[in-house]
Amino acid sequence: MPHQTAANVEEIFLAALEIEGLEARSSYLDKVCGDAEARRHVERLLALDARASGFLASPHRRRRSRLNRRGSRRARAPSSAPTS
Repeated sequence: MPHQTAANVEEIFLAALEIEGLEARSSYLDKVCGDAEARRHVERLLALDARASGFLASPHRRRRSRLNRRGSRRARAPSSAPTS
């Protein structure tokens, strides 16, 4: 990376993580990446982060969804307790 140091790329990557929306993030990278190589490096880091985040979150979401479905079935089941 001729124009950007590894520390600069890391700073850009961390700042880009905070930006929501692909267009806003792309606009930010247009402004701050000094060269195409640095931009590719930051985009690769962002892609890897997205894959890792999805991988780590997926089992939790599936488990929570399964638990929610179980709970909603219990709430709808008629009660067999005698009423007074």
